[in-house]
Parts: sequence; structure tokens; C-alpha cells
Amino acid sequence: MESTLRRTLFTSLFAFLAALLPAVAGGGLEVVSGETGTVLSLDGEPFHETSAGVTSPRLIVVPGTGTRLALWNETDGGGAKAPFYAIGRAGEPMGRSVRTSYTLGLRYGEFDPAAGAVEVEDFFSATEGENLHLVQFETQGLEEYDRAIRFVGGQVLGFMPNHARIVRVSSGNLTRIRELPFVRWAGPYHPAYRLEEYLRDNRENAGELFPLQRYSILAFGEGEAGLNGLIARLNSLGNTVDAAAAGKYLANATLTPDQLFAVARWDRVQFIDRWSPLEKEMDSVREIGGGTYVESVAGDTGAGGRGELVVTGCCLSLPELQVNPLSELGGAVGC
Repeated sequence: MESTLRRTLFTSLFAFLAALLPAVAGGGLEVVSGETGTVLSLDGEPFHETSAGVTSPRLIVVPGTGTRLALWNETDGGGAKAPFYAIGRAGEPMGRSVRTSYTLGLRYGEFDPAAGAVEVEDFFSATEGENLHLVQFETQGLEEYDRAIRFVGGQVLGFMPNHARIVRVSSGNLTRIRELPFVRWAGPYHPAYRLEEYLRDNRENAGELFPLQRYSILAFGEGEAGLNGLIARLNSLGNTVDAAAAGKYLANATLTPDQLFAVARWDRVQFIDRWSPLEKEMDSVREIGGGTYVESVAGDTGAGGRGELVVTGCCLSLPELQVNPLSELGGAVGC
């Protein structure tokens, strides 16, 4: 009772403060254009200068934090428009200005949800009572945002580019999340987004192509609320399922097509694809994992970091491993 009352009061405060915020420049945000360009200032302190045209400037204050968000669009000489933002924490000057994109980078398809989501077949669309949603912010995700979502009844489960979180929340509390001033859009995390393309594309022939298939099923977390609870529920489907842990957040299970498409709707499930045995990927692991990109663009070699790998062989006498030894889980493999 007390928790519900606190959430209701908190949400009402957010809505009240958001209503006081101007939709365009104001509240300390100034945009001044001159012969050499346009300068954006907050409380008289310049933080961004550009030769492009500036439109739709807005200032958002994250209630209860003092964090301020400056938002605007810039249009270059060729007519191309791009969104920008800058963030200022309480008592600190505005941070660097960031040119951004609001395209959601789903494997299912990329789209700006405010402009319109990609079409989803009814069979793979979320239905009433399913509680996984995508919540996109006006800027990069901040801990202030996550705290507010948790306070109004949401559970932040994961990250989604750009500027989004996967959130477990009831439909009633989703309305409260949409009222938060820093939330740009919120919508369902459809089962279609959680299935390998082959499984979606061949639904009508599933009985012939994968009548009883082993799958890798990614959970959102550990413990009873995550992987353990997922495995227990999978095994409750029948003896043939044979669900077992395959990693910190990963389960393997054998499912019929009907079971597969039902499991894809569970709130504990992040993604499902067909299981395959471990393969040697040394020729492409750096490319797939992003190591090549990070090193070539930012010069980051990963030095000083620690990670976990599943390997079929490792030469433990390498000089690099004498300083930072590996933790052996499956026994040493000689050179």
C-alpha cells in the first residue's frame, strides 16, 4: 500500500514538473544567431557553436535531480537535418554536444519509432498481458532515467541502441513511464524481435523444417527471476524439453514449433535462435565482437581488461599470459 502510494505521488510530481517545462527555447536556454553562426547558451554560459541552422531548441529538467537536457536540430547548407543534445548534471556546466540518431538497432529491422515502427505480423505481435517494452530516451541512457523507471514500477532489463532500454512493466505503469519528460517513445518488445529470422520466416512450414529442434534461449538475468526461473518453466512443458543452463544467461532447450512460439512470448526471454555446437571462430571473432572496429577507430587494444572466452585450445606458455594468467575452467591445453 505504502509503495503504491509513493509511486503515485512520485509520478504526479513528475507530470506536474514536466508540465512547467517549456516546449521551445526558454528556461535559461538561449539560441543567438549572428553572421558567423549560432551560439547556444544555458544560464548565460555558451556551450555550443555551429554554422548550421538551429531549430526546435528545448530544455528538459529531470525532476528531482537537477540534471538538464538541451535538445535541438541542426540543418546544414544541403538541407540535411540532424538531432543534437547536451547534458548538464546538477552543479556542473553543460557537457559536450552530441550529434545523435534515434534509430532503434533491432535485428528485426532498424527504424525511428517516433516516425513509425516497422510492420510486425499479427502472429508475432505482442498481446495484452505481455509486459516487455522498449523505452527510448531523448538522450543516451542515464542512471537518473533508470531510477525513475524503477520507481514508477518498471524493471530495467537491458540496453537497446539507440538510447533505449528493454523494460518489464505492466500496461498501467507504462502510461506513467510515457509521462516522464525525458522519455521520447515507449512501445512493445514484440516476440518478432526475439526470434531468429529463419524461425519467423518459416513459421508456416515449421512442422516440416524444425518439428523438434534444440534452441539457445537468452534470459535477461540470473536467479529465479532470470535464468533459473526460465529453465524451471521450460522443463514444466514436458520431459522432452530437457532445458539446461548453457552460460550465465543462456539456456538450451528442445521444443516443438508450438512450444517455441509460446516461449518467445515469455517475459523472461530476450532472444531465441537454433542451437549449434561450438565452432572455431578465430578468423572472425574480432570482427563479430567489435574488436577490430574499436581498435581501428579508437586505438583501444583491450589492454588492462579481463573477459571470459569459450575456446577449444589455448597455449598457456604465451608470454602475455604469464603476467595476466587465464583462469582454467576446462583444463589446460598444450601448445
